[in-house]
Amino acid sequence: MINTVIEQLQTPCVLVDHSRLIGNIAWIQGKANAHHVLLRPHIKTHKCLEIARLQLAEGAVGVTASKADEALVFINGGIKSVTVAYPIISQAKLDNLLTASSTHETDLRLLVDSVAGVEALAVAAERHKTAINVL
Repeated sequence: MINTVIEQLQTPCVLVDHSRLIGNIAWIQGKANAHHVLLRPHIKTHKCLEIARLQLAEGAVGVTASKADEALVFINGGIKSVTVAYPIISQAKLDNLLTASSTHETDLRLLVDSVAGVEALAVAAERHKTAINVL
């Protein structure tokens, strides 16, 4: 709830209709539940831990991020299952993700789309002495 006149807000500024947000989260979770689908909503539009927590509280089993840096915010914020939607071959980015997911005991899921991607994950997994969930 904002106790400020809208004209006095500094821009840019994001305003969220909380009741509509909660309704939309419930609606999509209801669709997933009706079809027996585990929902991992993409956070690309909100990039907000608080909204992700609302989605999880409604029944989502994790979140999906586009990039490694976005995923790190959610891993470090305590989200217990994070999928990275785009393949990562950078060893530095993989190191950051694997270290954070180990530290926070996060179920990290990574996508691959090439032999090079599989090889990059294999190298990182060996270096970190861990298994990687691969899609």
